[in-house]
Amino acid sequence: MSYFDNFPDPQIEMRDMQDVNCQVRSQGCELNQSAVATVEVDKLKVQGPSSDLHMQQRRETIARACASLPPETISRNMRHAMASRPHRFLYCPVEKSASTFWRRFMYQLVLTNPMQSPFDVSVQTVYSGKFPSNQVQVTESGKALDKMLRSFTKMLFIREPYSRLLSAYVDKLLAPNPILWSMWGLPSVALCRDPAGKPWCKDRSGYTRNPQTVFPAGDVEQPVTKAGQEEAATTPCGEDVTFPEFVKLAVTTLVNTNAHVMPIYRMCSPCYANYTVIGHMETFDSDVRFLLPKINVTESQVNLEKMDNNVAYDAIEDSVHDSMSTTWLKKSLRCITKLEVVRRIWRKLQIRGFISWRLKPSDFHLDELSVLHMDGPELIKVLLSANGKSSNRTELKLQKKQALKEAFSSLQPQQFTEILEKFGPDFTLFGFQQKPKAFEDFSRASFVNTGALDLTKDWNMDGFR
Repeated sequence: MSYFDNFPDPQIEMRDMQDVNCQVRSQGCELNQSAVATVEVDKLKVQGPSSDLHMQQRRETIARACASLPPETISRNMRHAMASRPHRFLYCPVEKSASTFWRRFMYQLVLTNPMQSPFDVSVQTVYSGKFPSNQVQVTESGKALDKMLRSFTKMLFIREPYSRLLSAYVDKLLAPNPILWSMWGLPSVALCRDPAGKPWCKDRSGYTRNPQTVFPAGDVEQPVTKAGQEEAATTPCGEDVTFPEFVKLAVTTLVNTNAHVMPIYRMCSPCYANYTVIGHMETFDSDVRFLLPKINVTESQVNLEKMDNNVAYDAIEDSVHDSMSTTWLKKSLRCITKLEVVRRIWRKLQIRGFISWRLKPSDFHLDELSVLHMDGPELIKVLLSANGKSSNRTELKLQKKQALKEAFSSLQPQQFTEILEKFGPDFTLFGFQQKPKAFEDFSRASFVNTGALDLTKDWNMDGFR
């Protein structure tokens, strides 16, 4: 099943939804909630719960692909995997495929008895070196590894390559991340732009960063001097990297060096491991429910009934924690204003489907003056309020899909060829569509670009009406 099979065309569905007992109010047409609930239930019925037969079909898809793939694409490397030996459970992390949740799951599985909720341990704890990697690292090889793989429950959670690429861009570059602006943004720009013919501080859509940031006394940084302003105006930051530029770096370099982009077949050896559970992001809840009894963990231990709320809070807290820290702000504010930092966090959460496109930062009184002294906890409260007002889950899914379409509509045809060359085995192994129907209407007059990745203005999907 392809990621795109779960979503109809956004324009068609948006019009259909607006025909269902809509009432025009101050912020536009709101949906009849009972009708939306019916749509959601119907989708769940179509998706259905995961079962042994369901997983067997996924395993058979992998087996057929393995029989046809060139030998050089079939790895026996399991060093990326993690294992809880008392539970006879092995998990291979795939970045941008809920890997943070599953690392927290492994942390609690190994260190708490009875196991506590993954949401009870912070993201920072898992990634700070406190995780006992020596207890979960897979060091077995040869016959010992073969024996482990035969007797353990083995899990792999996957995501189709197009969605993984966009997720990496949104999370690491569109969001305020001065570390990766330098590590990924600048090399991406260097690959795609002529420094002599195009200013470093301007991207293809005409967005020009504001190098002059004025701070009140006692804030993160004192006002920059005139010399500092001139230096900032000519020193590249990498914050203005576009999605096509990032994709160029991804298929040229990152695909070989960074787990956030590296193809799944190279990290997790699906032809060798014979995974028991092949989870999909699109069937996350049902796949989790399928896994838990196999390792003697209950749904209440994972707090599955509160999953949606926990995931939303985590996404918001994680988006704010580093970006609003003193260290990162000091670096970011050399390139963009503090309001732009906040607006980037807001847009990231909109693209991820946690805040409705209908809600604007200005609706919550976020402006240049109000954010000057705002700290992380204050911003989290505002974002949680916006998330609470974003209750139309069907529409949130639609805006995620629309952002994906708009991102890939900006690529050149050759870039699709490069993606298929690098991720070809992943498409084949997991049954993903190489040319999704959702991408077929880029050249049609009916295709509307709503500005999902345009940071110079608020996202406006009114074009679907």
